[in-house]
Amino acid sequence: MQNSPLLQGIVGQIVHLVPVQTVYLFSRKVNLEGEISSFKLCVISAGENKQGVERRIYLGVDCDLPFDVVVYTAAEWERHLQNPHSFAAQVLLKGQKLYG
Repeated sequence: MQNSPLLQGIVGQIVHLVPVQTVYLFSRKVNLEGEISSFKLCVISAGENKQGVERRIYLGVDCDLPFDVVVYTAAEWERHLQNPHSFAAQVLLKGQKLYG
């Protein structure tokens, strides 16, 4: 699923919209045909304005499927990874790196 053209296209759009270090896929739903019907991404931003990054992603990404995005700054990401029970640690452990 990591090499899905749909997901790679979405990641490409995100990378062109905002400063990104890494993008992880941490959840996806598939329909009966095995096609992605919705997904959730975790974006580690190279910038410091994560609310602005999130807004630009939601407004700028052209996708017909429902999706959610969680944005961390690089500093937040590193800080949260120190706690093995954090959401960030779970994304790192179980998510699929799509970019970075």
